[in-house]
Amino acid sequence: MRYCVNCGKEYRKLSGICPNCYSDQVVLKEAIEAELLKNKITVSDQNNPKFGFPGEKGALILSILLSAALAGLLGAISFGLFFGILVFNLVYLKIRHVSSQNNMIRISENSFKNIFHLAKVAAFRLKLPLPELFIVDDPKVNAFTMGFYRYGFIVISSSLASSFNPTQLMFVIGHELGHIKRYHTTWLNLLGPGKAGSAKFFFAPVLKVIFNVWSVKAEYTADQAGLIACRNIDDAVSSLLKIAGGPEIEKEVDIKKIFNHQGEVSEILSGFVEYLGSHPFINNRIKQLMVFSLKCEKATGYN
Repeated sequence: MRYCVNCGKEYRKLSGICPNCYSDQVVLKEAIEAELLKNKITVSDQNNPKFGFPGEKGALILSILLSAALAGLLGAISFGLFFGILVFNLVYLKIRHVSSQNNMIRISENSFKNIFHLAKVAAFRLKLPLPELFIVDDPKVNAFTMGFYRYGFIVISSSLASSFNPTQLMFVIGHELGHIKRYHTTWLNLLGPGKAGSAKFFFAPVLKVIFNVWSVKAEYTADQAGLIACRNIDDAVSSLLKIAGGPEIEKEVDIKKIFNHQGEVSEILSGFVEYLGSHPFINNRIKQLMVFSLKCEKATGYN
């Protein structure tokens, strides 16, 4: 038999998160607190732990180059528009943060304590400082993050908070922390003005697709962060299914059929259609997550 180091509860096998105290079963809370405090004053290393979907950086660089080319082509007018939209985005970010602080329930030691403990473990495993987290009254299963550089916050819907088990919540929180760690929210604010500035020009569709290619790959990367945080591929997959079809869908879906289903559309056409949106298809997210879990067993679970 084995025991949780934080509460002493006995288990036949350690699974990562203790259902009794909602903390890591093998890492002391004091060690987690010390690491989170250290991460507050140390710039996060994007490559520790290692994760990232193939092609994400390349798509990001291409988006940056196209945005820069757009600014050069349109000259001062483009620069002024870029700067104006960027300032607007940052002001809007601050307004949303203040609004969240006053209209939502902040997750803390006093409110949604169990989720707060899970978030601490997720941030510890991803080697990040813990951002502010909020619960919003929303019947939709949803979570999102907003931020710029090291400044950011995460919002979780009440439906998601009440219908996901602890490990599934860890995946969602880890996913959002992955966006922060890889500075996805920063690049969204920086590239957004370039995307908006091209709206009236003939190459707008091209820039939109390139931007979406990066956005889709960024979501795959964030899923990897979620798996590193929760260390359970089954609950990670269940989380994606719930996000796609609601809290009760995992009871009705045969996961094996999702992996075996090839569909009537070729993979090339399917991939192109996927890049027309900002988020990857759920089926593809599950498949890519399964591939990642096999490549990094040490990061995704205990033996």
